[in-house]
Amino acid sequence: MRRAAVTLASLLLLGCPDPKPPPAEDTQMGCRDDDECPTALRCRFGACVGEVWPDWPISLRMLPRPGDDIPSVELRSIQFSENAVLDMGTIRLPKASRLTGRVKLPSGDGLEVRASARATTGILELALNYQGESFRDLDGPGFSISLPQTWPTDTGSLRSVLYELTLFPDDAARHPPWRITDFRIPDGDPTVVMVLPEPSQMARLDGEVRVSESNPTPISGMRVYATDGGGRRISSEMVTDDAGQFALYFWPAPQARNVTVRLRRTGESGPVPDLERVVRVPGVLGEDVPFESFVLGNIGDAFSVSGRVGDAEPIPGASLRFRGQVGNGIFGIDVPTTDEDGRFKATLYEGLYAIDVVSPPQSRYRIARFQLPVADGDALTLAPEPRASMTGLVVDPSASPVQQARIRAELMTPNYADLDLNRAEQSAPSRTRQVETDAEGRFALLLDPGDHRLHVEIAPRRGLPAVQMPITIPPLDTFIPGVRVAIPPAAALVADIIASDGTPALGVAVEAWRTDTSPPRRVAAAVTDQQGSLTLAIPAE
Repeated sequence: MRRAAVTLASLLLLGCPDPKPPPAEDTQMGCRDDDECPTALRCRFGACVGEVWPDWPISLRMLPRPGDDIPSVELRSIQFSENAVLDMGTIRLPKASRLTGRVKLPSGDGLEVRASARATTGILELALNYQGESFRDLDGPGFSISLPQTWPTDTGSLRSVLYELTLFPDDAARHPPWRITDFRIPDGDPTVVMVLPEPSQMARLDGEVRVSESNPTPISGMRVYATDGGGRRISSEMVTDDAGQFALYFWPAPQARNVTVRLRRTGESGPVPDLERVVRVPGVLGEDVPFESFVLGNIGDAFSVSGRVGDAEPIPGASLRFRGQVGNGIFGIDVPTTDEDGRFKATLYEGLYAIDVVSPPQSRYRIARFQLPVADGDALTLAPEPRASMTGLVVDPSASPVQQARIRAELMTPNYADLDLNRAEQSAPSRTRQVETDAEGRFALLLDPGDHRLHVEIAPRRGLPAVQMPITIPPLDTFIPGVRVAIPPAAALVADIIASDGTPALGVAVEAWRTDTSPPRRVAAAVTDQQGSLTLAIPAE
């Protein structure tokens, strides 16, 4: 199979597809000859390669187009050796096995369930997930899910895939999720029958939710469930009844265990604080059924508070999140974006709140976190500082400036000047800034304080790899000059990808992941052409 048409990693901006079509001069995918590469580099399979190559392991994730009869797979532990071109030859993607299942109780009654599977053979931090569907026929309820029994390897052999199969019963108020670890698909298109434990042996936890010790008014409509140490639901789930009571069920276990019971407000419960508590539940029914009483505590009455984002200059379109300790729980609320005058309204309880303000992407103001006491009648003014300005230069392997390189800064972890406001578990809001380098290879970005990942992608015709680098913007700095981004030579990973019937697998998105970092890092991406061929331009660093 010829590789006349090559699709480089430049088709994708490493996680941020460009909705606009590329300019006409960029329709060439990869270099055509050595003259189009920087000095001392050679054009091989559309990539500008040198005398260096990656010395770290690579995993390929192959993701077909929606609707194609090809499963997502992973090819692990690929290594370059001896030169900067790695020809994988032909990679045959397996056919998916159609697993059909019936889930029954010991009484013979069938359960309606939804199935999902998580591949535990591949990159665990970013495991491939597969979703199934439920059905009902003359034999009762069942489920089906398409999964590859094997994944390809770099030697041409096949690797068996293990899964964590999770079954979510439709009757979630009575039956918890059922998980099967190290699940291996039987040969063919199998039908399996799974018999779950006797429901009468389930462990049970009863409880109630009231306003306070002195005010026994029940709180109805709160969603209740329990999770394990990894945050996965392991109990049934329900909403509290009119008496504020609930009952959670757990599949039998060899011994008692600690779980976290979580109570979350809903539209039915109204704006009340969320509650949670670690409790111990028995292994099986027959032991004493624990009873947990939850109280909201002294929360007072909710009130409406108004405010403004921006001081001398209003900031329209900013979003806000309030989160604070109210009574015995946490009350959090997201506020719709500010109006054209930067104003907002929120319904809160009296208390001390952390208030996150996220200015719109086009604004010159940074994300900010304020810690303020809020009481009825307060008028809040929240004034974020301007973003920091960062300038830089992009050069190719010969140290020549690179024009029209796309620069994307992705905020990974925000950082605030008041260290007490930084939280280890905090997640960053979606904040991405993108610019292009000018004729001299220079660029400028306005960035929020925190840790960023800088993605740099060269025009497709250049045959050079996309690169990533970490950038930290200190919270007290306003100007970060002279960031230099040196693009390394490429290492070319080439392959022809075919479906199980031998036909070219066109339109398959292929991602290359570096797996010796924590977490793993995506280093290149490409899409197969009409012949199923591709070249991945991987940074030779």
